Amino acid sequence: VDIRSDIFSLGATIYHAASGVMPFDGETPVAVILKTMQGEPESLKNLRPDLSDSFIKLIEKMMKKNPSERFQTIDELIEALEKVEKNENEENV
Repeated sequence: VDIRSDIFSLGATIYHAASGVMPFDGETPVAVILKTMQGEPESLKNLRPDLSDSFIKLIEKMMKKNPSERFQTIDELIEALEKVEKNENEENV
């Protein structure tokens, strides 16, 4: 357990805030844990087609099952967030 676990949790929280649904749901806590470990959340693109592809890809990367596929540091995550923000600001000009 390291910072990449926190990045996963933050990704799941942002997923929930952006979509209004939990990324992993079940009738019992054990069912939720199993889905978290083995399943994939529904694509945010299906739930919120209005979100930018770059934002969705960022959340997906934060929630990768394999920790080595996630952002490795908070600085990496912040840099990616800044790129998404810059792209979105440029699109709205």
